[in-house]
Amino acid sequence: MVNSIFLFRLYVLAFLLFLIPLSFFTTVQLLSLIRMILKYNIFFNDFSHNFQVLDVLSFKDIFNFHANRKQWFLCVSLIDLSFHYSNLDTDLLYISLAYSYKTNSFLSIAEYYYLKALSISPSNIVALKSLAIIYDQLGKREKALSLYDKISSLHLK
Repeated sequence: MVNSIFLFRLYVLAFLLFLIPLSFFTTVQLLSLIRMILKYNIFFNDFSHNFQVLDVLSFKDIFNFHANRKQWFLCVSLIDLSFHYSNLDTDLLYISLAYSYKTNSFLSIAEYYYLKALSISPSNIVALKSLAIIYDQLGKREKALSLYDKISSLHLK
């Protein structure tokens, strides 16, 4: 009898140790989804009235939400929508587009968009670092080294 009570208590303890972290992570994900749904609702309600309502923080939040879930088509669609209807910096949009392609291993396309971002903002450190990494992955060591030198010279300024 005592042994069965001990086993029952051990079973309940193991069950609780499993369920408490699971419920915590589920709650965090649900809160993240609710926050994003509310942000979408506010964004699209404002968007129907004013096509230039998308600000940098909203764009980054929505982009990161889809990127974390690996919904790349929605990321690219958001960037395309932003190109047409918002006043966001085009270098930010090109960098986001290049990141989407780089993550999906389309390195040549990502290189193209990083170069477009650098044509707009030549001292953009994020674009320079990412382009240098792509050149490393493509085996273009000389170009990567020249970009790393440019990055280090920009850090010294």
